[in-house]
Amino acid sequence: MFENYETFLAVLDKKLKQFFEQQKEYVCCKRGCSFCCEEGCYPASNIEYLYIKSAMDRLDKDLQERIKDEIKRLKEQKEKERGDKKWLYKCPFLIDNVCSVYNNRLIVCRTFGIPYFNDEGKIKTPFCMERGLNYHQVYDPAIHKFSDEKFRLSGFKNEPLAYNLSKKFLYNSKLAELTNMHFGEDKALIDWF
Repeated sequence: MFENYETFLAVLDKKLKQFFEQQKEYVCCKRGCSFCCEEGCYPASNIEYLYIKSAMDRLDKDLQERIKDEIKRLKEQKEKERGDKKWLYKCPFLIDNVCSVYNNRLIVCRTFGIPYFNDEGKIKTPFCMERGLNYHQVYDPAIHKFSDEKFRLSGFKNEPLAYNLSKKFLYNSKLAELTNMHFGEDKALIDWF
């Protein structure tokens, strides 16, 4: 069922590994750091949901119950807080600051941490930068850009780069075409449950 998607992910992960290696001076991501999982909407396509759900179904029963309880709590909370704004929440798969379905994580989770071009072509930076993490050494919040001066003073070898990692681009990429990938509908992860 997931053969095409896993082929797509294998090639994407290989490319992402190169991007993260090129930008490793700026990336502070490490096991136990979970800021990116603590407040988001986690957009997921239908195939991503099915893939993550298959991983959940293979977890031990106690862990499955913890995740299901958290999903239920989040759905109830979302219903109470309904509004027009984008609803942000802690990922229900984050258990004790570790992703319980890491190998099956969403595309947005795989790409998070480095700057990317969004669907409108604007550069988006990882929000953890504002917490003194990824890219904070070279970002100037006053101008909302990377600073050439801060880069020169940083002593880093590679300049900060943004990559074309928007879901719109990835869903319509040559890679998606070559792997015969059809992602299906896209919505917030919590809305799939």
